[in-house]
Amino acid sequence: MTIGRIIYPIDFTKPSMDHLKDANYMAKTHGAKLLLLHVVEYIIHKSHYAIVDQSQEDILKTIIEKQETKLKEIAVTLTDVDTEILVLHGSPVERILETCLTENVDLIIMPTHGHSSVLHSLIGSVTEKVVRKARCPVLSIKPAEGN
Repeated sequence: MTIGRIIYPIDFTKPSMDHLKDANYMAKTHGAKLLLLHVVEYIIHKSHYAIVDQSQEDILKTIIEKQETKLKEIAVTLTDVDTEILVLHGSPVERILETCLTENVDLIIMPTHGHSSVLHSLIGSVTEKVVRKARCPVLSIKPAEGN
């Protein structure tokens, strides 16, 4: 199996930040390009943008720009890897799966968050849904004990 493009969805939680080094290592080992993807899933209610006198589109644009800045700061810390960043809006599962197809991704690397609540068992996790629906291999990384 040739791995030329790896996608690492990052939501800025502790598990996604902790395992960034693993995605970097895999990309470096395979000489692959690493695509850092963040999906803004916020739904902005009309009352929020009426208060700040901005349209929903303007607020979303501001959020996306801030997240792009965060990803750029993270990308420069990665060593010996060709890195791209991408910030999208919508359902994380849908955007991850779409990006895999449009960007010809060979591997998805995703941390699990280790939740075991009733809510989690009812709706499932983003990682579990991606594992079930992805058309390429998914490497899910369990958080370290105590996280």
